[in-house]
Amino acid sequence: MNSTLSTQPQLTADYQCFSHAKRNKIANRYSKDVTNLYLDLRAAPPRDREPRLAALGRVIPLLVCGEQSAISVFGASAQEKVVNNEHMLRQEFMRIEAEEMGHELLWQSLAVSLPIPEDATRLKRQAALFFAKLGRANSIGEHFAQVSQLDSAVGAMMWCLERSEVAKDQRIHGIANLIKKEEARHVAVSRRFALGLGVPRDHFQALGAKIRQELISLLLPVADSIEALGIDASVMFRRIGRSGGVS
Repeated sequence: MNSTLSTQPQLTADYQCFSHAKRNKIANRYSKDVTNLYLDLRAAPPRDREPRLAALGRVIPLLVCGEQSAISVFGASAQEKVVNNEHMLRQEFMRIEAEEMGHELLWQSLAVSLPIPEDATRLKRQAALFFAKLGRANSIGEHFAQVSQLDSAVGAMMWCLERSEVAKDQRIHGIANLIKKEEARHVAVSRRFALGLGVPRDHFQALGAKIRQELISLLLPVADSIEALGIDASVMFRRIGRSGGVS
């Protein structure tokens, strides 16, 4: 069941890493869960006096950048010949594009209630460089092997977030839970696509180990903010490090 938003989304350029012109076309495909969470955030924005929410504001630029990168990847790939010739796969990629755009909307809707961190520009630049590297894979198969592994790591992050102190706010818990569940399906789709294009399983694992370690390096500068959310950063990093297996 898809639902339209009764209020125009308010997004902030401070968290813009990658542009995507299709936002307005996608807006009428947000799920009911995304719409309800968005409207809840608009109706009663979180109080930015809460220290844990301020800490979340420092992590959000990295999350938003990742969502925008995924939107670009799945939106563009849905038009690739290797995908476009497979109707069901193309439809799946378009669905993932819309879901990732819903994730971006939720993080941005939360961010507009929080103070912009002083190092937002640096964090955004580092995140943009990290995600841009994904586009320089040797093949489409390798690219989606990395995407699958990265989405698995995001799922591990959301697992930690939904168990954190800040997730006592049921809307934040709802965002983390929704993204965790949807990323699990994105992982399966990307993994199946990558392996179907001939990426060897051992190479798939090696690519994953590399990308997950690079993600941990990206997150290290905000480890103090992760801790402030009530998350043991070392636990999160361990979960990221061992996510992304293939059977």
